[in-house]
Amino acid sequence: MLFALWKEKEAMEFYSGAAEKIADKNGKKFFLALAEFEKGHADMLSEFVEDSFYSHELIMG
Repeated sequence: MLFALWKEKEAMEFYSGAAEKIADKNGKKFFLALAEFEKGHADMLSEFVEDSFYSHELIMG
């Protein structure tokens, strides 16, 4: 899960960086949309990892 989270964040940064470098308005919009899509994945994985951590704490005491 942590590896997947890292890759989602890496993709988000890549697409955000690409958007900054592109002068074309439509191209910028496209890459920003991809970055936002990856952010959704990262947020979902972050929540899952946090939930798993706290569940582990409860089980392990």
